[in-house]
Amino acid sequence: MTAQRLHSYLLGERAAVLQSTSSSIELNLQKHIWAIGHALRTLNICIDIVPGMNNLTAIFNPLEHSGTAMLALLNQLASEVSAQDFPGRDVDIPV
Repeated sequence: MTAQRLHSYLLGERAAVLQSTSSSIELNLQKHIWAIGHALRTLNICIDIVPGMNNLTAIFNPLEHSGTAMLALLNQLASEVSAQDFPGRDVDIPV
């Protein structure tokens, strides 16, 4: 997964979005987005992180971080983080 398949933009003053340029749903892409969200969560700079299908929305406090800085951070994480960096988990649901 390369960061070239992802682009970022601001959604108002409090949210930055990282979105795939592809309309197809791919497991490796989704794992990459989850890994980016996990890496972002460890930085403790977002109010909320919402991974979606082929996208990730980071909600932040604009008084603490600029939108430009958040876009740069999302793009940096997209280039540095790989899907293998995200530890998956199993959830057992009793039936």
